[in-house]
Amino acid sequence: MRHLLLTAGLIGAAPAMAGEPRIALPAGPLGQAVAVLGRQHGVSIAVDPALWHRPVPAVIGRLSTRAALDRLAQASGAQVQRAGATIWRLSPRPRPAPPPPRPFVPLPTEEPPGEIVVVASKRAVPARWFPGTALRIDGGDLAFGGGAGGTERIVSRTASVGSTHLGQGRNKLFIRGIADSSFTGPAQAIVGQYWGDLRLGYNGADPSLQLYDVRAVEVLEGPQGTLYGSGALGGIIRMVPAAPDATRPGASLTAGLSSTSDGEPGGDIAAMLNLPVTDSVATRIVGYARREGGYIDKPLLGRDNANRVAMAGGRAAIGWQVAPDWYVEASGAGQSIDGRDSQYADEAAPPLVNNRALREGYRTGFGLGQLAITGRIGGVSLRSATGIVRQSLTERFDATLPGGDPHLLVQRQTTRMLTSETRLWQAGRDGSGWVAGLSLIDHRRDLDRRFVPPIGLTPTIRSGESVTEATLYGEGAVALTPRLLATAGGRLTQVELRGRADEAAPLALRAAPELTDTRTMRVALPSAALTWRLPAATLYARYQQGFRPGGLAIEGETVRHFLSDRLYALEAGARLGDEAGRWSAQFALSRSRWHGIQANYLDPWGLPSTANLGDGTIWSATLGLRWRPAPGWQIDAAGAVNSSRVTAFGTGAALFASARSPWVAEALSQAAVSALRLGGDIPNVADGTARLGVGYRAALNDHWDIAVDGWARYVGRSRLGIGPYLGEWQGDYVDSAATVRMNRAPFGISLAIDNLTDTRGNRFALGTPFRVGMGQVTPLRPRTLRLGFDARF
Repeated sequence: MRHLLLTAGLIGAAPAMAGEPRIALPAGPLGQAVAVLGRQHGVSIAVDPALWHRPVPAVIGRLSTRAALDRLAQASGAQVQRAGATIWRLSPRPRPAPPPPRPFVPLPTEEPPGEIVVVASKRAVPARWFPGTALRIDGGDLAFGGGAGGTERIVSRTASVGSTHLGQGRNKLFIRGIADSSFTGPAQAIVGQYWGDLRLGYNGADPSLQLYDVRAVEVLEGPQGTLYGSGALGGIIRMVPAAPDATRPGASLTAGLSSTSDGEPGGDIAAMLNLPVTDSVATRIVGYARREGGYIDKPLLGRDNANRVAMAGGRAAIGWQVAPDWYVEASGAGQSIDGRDSQYADEAAPPLVNNRALREGYRTGFGLGQLAITGRIGGVSLRSATGIVRQSLTERFDATLPGGDPHLLVQRQTTRMLTSETRLWQAGRDGSGWVAGLSLIDHRRDLDRRFVPPIGLTPTIRSGESVTEATLYGEGAVALTPRLLATAGGRLTQVELRGRADEAAPLALRAAPELTDTRTMRVALPSAALTWRLPAATLYARYQQGFRPGGLAIEGETVRHFLSDRLYALEAGARLGDEAGRWSAQFALSRSRWHGIQANYLDPWGLPSTANLGDGTIWSATLGLRWRPAPGWQIDAAGAVNSSRVTAFGTGAALFASARSPWVAEALSQAAVSALRLGGDIPNVADGTARLGVGYRAALNDHWDIAVDGWARYVGRSRLGIGPYLGEWQGDYVDSAATVRMNRAPFGISLAIDNLTDTRGNRFALGTPFRVGMGQVTPLRPRTLRLGFDARF
């Protein structure tokens, strides 16, 4: 029996004396004291057996039954309940509910409620105080109704970000009209890409990681030399994956089937699983596979829809909230892409037809691992991240001479990079604060080129290079007045360059043996900015520099170095908006001077090489608008205008003017040299880009919601490259898409249409470098419909 009822005292006890009776309860077990109290007051008291032997002190004095029981209950951890006029019960006091688990959120990405901060500033600057152009794209918008996709989703949602179109996993990215060439070569990338705090590459192609389960993407227009160093001339793109969450388990599933006009079907599937291990440890796993149906026909091979692309990948992370102010996360990711054939067609052939008689495909592999520690020491925040990145790209190009036997160039690039950065910072709500950090990078690139079958005279086809960077950087901001903020910073980098040519022509190496020696350089990059806050606007002006170190270039049978280049930029801009958030606008105007431009050209063998072309000037203006005209509606508009010219040709310009391929039959003439100067536009920079987007969200009834999103994006004209053989025009087309999604939590169904008008266009005028000048076009993917399903638990 759970309760033992003790009836103490005589049933017929005499009535109590006037007033409270005097009691004397002995010290000892609770059961003994209760028995005495029952006899003295003539009441019955039930005691839970678990309390019977608990010790209580003596109770003496004139007390009521309730007062005496309260004292005994306080001493024994019991609670008192009255069950009748003369019946009482003592039971164990309920244990208090455990406190809720502490939040499991990585500290450096915290954002104050209702306020957007620019986390990529490395000191969490509130957006209203940031002196520059920063774009933030929510991860839900990137994945809305169409599977996640890769970097092309970022490009489609901005006006200032551009890309080449060789295929996912082998493209180059550009921001704000700053571009060097169409090829991925030894020159460092123009745009820095980051997965959280881990740099994704040094001079390799854009890996185009699929953006499943990504919380947000930040784009900072460049240069961003002070905070991000070399390779950020155009700016940086920072992708922030969702972190493990120990507060609750979760899962999601996304799947879709697609149909392409004049092409074959495709499909995609992705899943996420978040598992709390304890109240302070959790793991998050993402896996995906995707197939994009082909649409380019190769009749000489008897193959329709030859350019199918398949990709698969995943990532995993485990996070541990070691203490309230300390968080550790280990993560890894991998992805592979298999492009069965090239993405280009022949301009003179019927639409979507490529008359090459060889298969030109590509394969990419990408992997990363990272360990990050975040914490606070007093009022100072700390972040330390160390990681390794490995990337490989194998490409096949048709190198057949007109009327000759078929030949392929098989090119394989492998890069490996170790990187570590530790920084300390403080941030204020008024934009003031500071950041100081140390960064180390060790990067190696190996290049192997082979002609299949071999051709007679063989150029230099194997090389390797490595770069080691050690950097100290810092930036501080001080509020001169409540409305005026001054920011200044600097970066000091020491770079060590090493190169080798494994199969250079012996004569070339004897003539210049120093080409494989080590070179060291030191670079200082200052920056400064002013931000002025008005009641409904923010005005800013900033000065920033960026640079890229030199490297080793191969040209035919020779090996030589190219020098570093540097960008100097002045920018002024404004941000406006109302406090209710109904509308906002931002405008920026920049002028950049680019010294010693590193650019790629085609050497006498038709292979990409790199040289310092000269100096250039870039003017760029960007405008962005957002308006919410009514509940549920949002309209976005953005535009960018660029004017870029090579203003002074350096010693490397002779290479651009004289370079020609044996696959091009024309003889070089003075007219070709003049064409170099007349066609001095910086390559791949569209003269104008504009985007218009419309979104609508509403509840249809108590169970169903609807969301609609549509956009159109115009890309202006640009040139493929610089020189008489790379001056082909590309661009001047409109892309568009629309998506509708019906949601009944936790499920959703969607219908997405890409390329609404089924535009062909020419996104990129390069398919194989051995046929430059012979009418190559890269059309947009024809109209594609995707029926999708998603669920979140």
